[in-house]
Formats: sequence, C-alpha cells, structure tokens
Amino acid sequence: MAIRTLIFDIGGVLLKPKPSHNPDHQWESRLGLPEGEIKRLITRSGWNRAATLGQISAHELWQHVGERLALSNEQLHAIESDFRPDDEINTTLVNFIQSLRSHYTIAAISNAWSDAREALTRLYGLDKMVDTMFFSYEVGVAKPDSRIYQLAISRLKAYPEETIFVDDKSANVDTARLIGMHAIWYKDNEQTIAEIKKWLERLSSVW
Repeated sequence: MAIRTLIFDIGGVLLKPKPSHNPDHQWESRLGLPEGEIKRLITRSGWNRAATLGQISAHELWQHVGERLALSNEQLHAIESDFRPDDEINTTLVNFIQSLRSHYTIAAISNAWSDAREALTRLYGLDKMVDTMFFSYEVGVAKPDSRIYQLAISRLKAYPEETIFVDDKSANVDTARLIGMHAIWYKDNEQTIAEIKKWLERLSSVW
C-alpha cells in the first residue's frame, strides 16, 4: 500500500529547544528549590497530565504552582512567561518536508497544553509548514495512547499502512508501529530523512 500521509511530532522533531533556554534551573535557584523540583511538582501533582488532556488550562496549571510555591502575582506572571516555548525551527528537516508536500499530506501530532496552537502559529508559522495539526489538549487524549493516532488518521482519511510517523520518544513510536504505521524513532535529521526516503522508495511510486 502506497504512502499517502506523513505525521511528525512537534517538540524535539519539527522544533528543537535552544540550548540556552533552561528556565527550570533559574527559577529553582531563585526560589531555593532542589534541581528538578518544579517539573517533579507539576508531574506528581497530576497537573501536567490534566493540562495535556485539556482538563485544565496552562494558566490554571501555573496558578496551582503559584499557590503551592507561595509565589507573588509578579512571580507567577514571570514564571508563566519564562516557561513558554523558546524553540527554533529544525530547518533541515522542515525544508525536506516541504519538498514532499506536493505529493503527500503532512500532519503533526503533539502532546501540549492549552494555547499551543496559537503560540506555535504566531511564533513559528507552523500552520504553514504542515497541512493540519492535532493537539492532545484539544482532543482529550495524548501519545502514546493509540486513540490519538487513530483519530488523526481517521480525520486524514488514511490507513495506518499508508502513514509514516516520526517521533523522538520510543514509546510513541512503539504504539504507532503496533497499530500498523511505518514509525521512525527520530534521533537526528540525517538518520530520519534517510529512513523516510527508504519507506517512500519502497511504498510509493511518486518518490
């Protein structure tokens, strides 16, 4: 069955974090907290999962953090601003993807908190780089739950066997393979592009 659709993860694949952006350590040092404490708090409390599934907004999550850490209103506003994504476009991979768009549907799936669509559109123009984007907080299910993959391919009117999926987390890749997608574990651009070309050459008359 020929490939019709390619789906990419966003954070860590289409976008890469800037090396200098590390708000966790800065705020932990400022507040006298152990290293990693903010992420542990967000995860263990269940707030991260709730925000990822759209059960609370990103702003509500930070309000909970502010209450737990006894932050002032000024500190709360600053920490919420500092933790917004400060990524850069993975130009090499994105340019390669653009070369495929005349023949294939290109989509993205991301586990994200509320307002991710607006931020990624405004900051990076990501909506112009892919045909459609699926966010966990909008659909109420997150990777590696197979339902988010099934929802995406259903809306794209594709079959798993017609789809290449790329993600930088092995658990997400494993689930995609289990439902029949041609999944690639992203490690670097060279390896990923080579694997995409391999699948396209094998399963597509276009490439």
